[in-house]
Amino acid sequence: MPDVSNYNGIDMGTINKISGQDAPSGDGGGVSESSTGILYFEAGGFNGTVPDANEYFGDSAVSLYRVQLDTKTNITRMKSNRYHTFMLDDANKLYSAGYTNQGYIGRTISSNGHQFVECLTSVDKFVAHDNGCWAIKTDGTLWWCGNINQYANSGDTGQSTTISNYGWKQYGSDTDWIDIDCWNQYPYTTFAIKGGSGSEYLYAAGVNTAGKTGLGTTSGTTKPFTRVKSDSSTNWDEPIAKVSSGYDSTLVVTVSGKLFAMGEGNYGATGQGNNTDRTFPIQVGTDTDWDIPYAKARTCSYCIKTDGSLYGSRASLFEWGIGPTTADRTYRQIGTDTDYQDLRCIENSASFGKKILFAKKNNTWYANWDYTITVPSFTGNTANKSPSTNNGWNTINQLLDGNDISVGINDLMLTHKDNNAQAGETLTVATKAT
Repeated sequence: MPDVSNYNGIDMGTINKISGQDAPSGDGGGVSESSTGILYFEAGGFNGTVPDANEYFGDSAVSLYRVQLDTKTNITRMKSNRYHTFMLDDANKLYSAGYTNQGYIGRTISSNGHQFVECLTSVDKFVAHDNGCWAIKTDGTLWWCGNINQYANSGDTGQSTTISNYGWKQYGSDTDWIDIDCWNQYPYTTFAIKGGSGSEYLYAAGVNTAGKTGLGTTSGTTKPFTRVKSDSSTNWDEPIAKVSSGYDSTLVVTVSGKLFAMGEGNYGATGQGNNTDRTFPIQVGTDTDWDIPYAKARTCSYCIKTDGSLYGSRASLFEWGIGPTTADRTYRQIGTDTDYQDLRCIENSASFGKKILFAKKNNTWYANWDYTITVPSFTGNTANKSPSTNNGWNTINQLLDGNDISVGINDLMLTHKDNNAQAGETLTVATKAT
């Protein structure tokens, strides 16, 4: 057990006074700290990328730890790319932390990049892109930090650059940006909903691989944001409510409750009962009660309906532990529960590890894992954990062994240690105060 009172010659009590965070103290095989705030779980040493817990606890840690990265208990959403993490609180303040290239995390200082520091205010929606972050403010303006040359040229941004070092830059001058989502590893793609009431249209920028940008092409890169098409010469005129972009496909729910898909068809995302790729949006069935699309799991695509029921489409029963019992590339209901509110899996990598899926149901988060979780892992298990029952949900404390969370959870974020699927998953949890 390393000496947790002093790391690299730095007194932890001093760090506590400077950062306002609870410094850890040793107790047996782990670190004891507050059970609320931003909690981080990892087996065998700390992650060197996101979050950068090495900066707190040193490279010499070898046992399983649950540590408190921050005392904030009002974080509502967490998202990360390969090296940076961004968190939004209930007062519309955005915080960032990062491992490499700290100038790309939207902050005016370059030091203490591992600590979560407020970087932008009045934020309504945000998403981490491949080298920074997008943010839509409450006034409808679009901002970015980092490098957005995957999505725009210098002449497209209104700033004569695609790079924002140590701060944020506004993208153009429009005030009608509504929502934004992206896939932040290759093939990098960003989608935005933009427009007025009744004309909330979908725009895409980035790599056109698999046709998931909905622009009728499967090659090259689209710059800047371009209106998604219904055919080669016609702008798509469906008003859009929500969009979810995954590795090779994109799901969209319209204001009228229709579900559309575009991109790679092999795994069933397009919901057409075949493996045909779709380079323009194609409607899934005729239902008009779709609500929340989720394309991040790739080999099984999901969508929650307005009544809280969960649907999915996949090509194989061996993909994910949560899915329809018939794998025919069409959307079918999963179980009979009608209390689904949201889903989470690893959202910054196409490598899924143990295929752990989280679901928010009736304001409580649950977990399902499709593969055996071997020792050691972030769960704290001392013996291999068998896969969950197919289409069965476990409580978070059934997933975690000996590191129970006794308060409510606002959000969860799953990543791979050092972005290496072979190194195992790491879990970050944003808790409530009580």
